[in-house]
Amino acid sequence: MNTMKHRQVGIVLVTNLIMLLMITLLASAHFKNSFIQVQMSNHHQLATLARLNVQNTLTVAKSKISDMLTNNADLMTASKGYYPLDHQIHIGQLTELSSAQVLQAPPNDRYVIVYLGKSAPLAEFQLSSGPLNDHHLFKIMVMSSSAKGTEYVEQQLYTVVAP
Repeated sequence: MNTMKHRQVGIVLVTNLIMLLMITLLASAHFKNSFIQVQMSNHHQLATLARLNVQNTLTVAKSKISDMLTNNADLMTASKGYYPLDHQIHIGQLTELSSAQVLQAPPNDRYVIVYLGKSAPLAEFQLSSGPLNDHHLFKIMVMSSSAKGTEYVEQQLYTVVAP
């Protein structure tokens, strides 16, 4: 009877070791999964921050356009970050342009304004109080990048009623 007791103790020990190994493997798999989820969440936060920075930079660019129109600036003269009709700049070139060719906005966004010319208002934009004036049409291209290298690029058409 004494030998039977020793055998049972050995089986219980082996069974407990196997269960402990299985629990350890399961816990490590859950830890790895949660680590990946934290990385995905961090990436999502950085992308959201980059999009918010782009929206802020678009506001800065629109303010610059309004200032140019208010000051009666020559819209056909190129300057740093501003290009008139004949320049064929597209959004893919935004990363390749030097800092002398683009405008900067905090924290580290880059933007370019391209003047596309005047356009006549469409009939559906006519107001009952009378016809609208011509519109100036601009293309604003913005690139925002975060500290971890997340980039977000956006372009937007912007129209302003001509004075």
